[in-house]
Parts: sequence; C-alpha cells; structure tokens
Amino acid sequence: MDMLKRILSFVLISIIICFSTSCTNQDQKSEIEKVESFAKNNDSDIQIVCDYLLNTQYHYASIESVSGKMYVMFEYIDIKDPTVNDSIKTLWKENCKQIALDTSCNAISFLLGRSAFDERDYGLVYPINNTSEINVEFQTELVPLDNNKYYYYVSDYNKWRLSR
Repeated sequence: MDMLKRILSFVLISIIICFSTSCTNQDQKSEIEKVESFAKNNDSDIQIVCDYLLNTQYHYASIESVSGKMYVMFEYIDIKDPTVNDSIKTLWKENCKQIALDTSCNAISFLLGRSAFDERDYGLVYPINNTSEINVEFQTELVPLDNNKYYYYVSDYNKWRLSR
C-alpha cells in the first residue's frame, strides 16, 4: 500500500509540473522564432508542397509521414511527384509532423510542435486566399510572420473549448 501511495504521489506531482510549465511568454517567443526559422530555411519546399496541394481537386488532405501518401476522403493515395516527396522529406527532417490542407478554413498548416499533456499544437500556416480569414482547427492564436506570407498559429483545444 505504501508503494502505491508513492507511485500515485509521483504521478500527481508530475502532472502538476507539466501543467504549471506548459507555456509561458518566453516559450511562445521561442516557438515563434522556431516557426520563423522553419519558414525562412524551407520556403521553397513549403511552396512546392502548397502548390501541389492547391492543384489537387481536394478540399481536405493530410500528409502525416514521408511515406509518399496523403490521406484524402477516408483513404491513402499516392503522391506521385518525386519533387513533392523530396520536399516533404526535407520538411520532416526540419521537425514538421503533419501537413494539412483545409480549403474551408483557408489554410495549409504545417504542424511543428505538439504537447501531449495539454492538447496544444503550434506551427506555420499558409493562407490559401489572402482576402479570407484563416482558421486552423481549435485555433487560439494567429500571428503574422515577418515575411507577411506565413503565420504562426497555436491550436489549444482546452482554451478553444472554454472560449465557446
């Protein structure tokens, strides 16, 4: 019984530490700098992938790995363009975790960071149309980057849910 109490105490303390250090202003500044750097260092690869996605007939598509496939309409389809696949591989080497096209939200998003504990993601978003509003799923923050071509976004389900 004593061992069980120790384990539960350890788990509780770990959870409290994780929630109390989830995101400070310094963390956000660091995230924005990471996204700025990602955009600057990978602009041509980002553009190749965006152009490819925009030239498909799909309204929603998700690239979740370097497998050469994208998820569309409940199935995986091949990405047959080797240049696009090379760009995806380069972006994954730069810590991209997912690329998603959502025309109804006017966005192509590049997921760069994810927190397992507080359901908070951040990344880069490319607006499909500069005259329409951008909206990534559960978006709570949107900040234009220095190049005025991309945005830093935060999706935080818990914050988003409480604001509704």
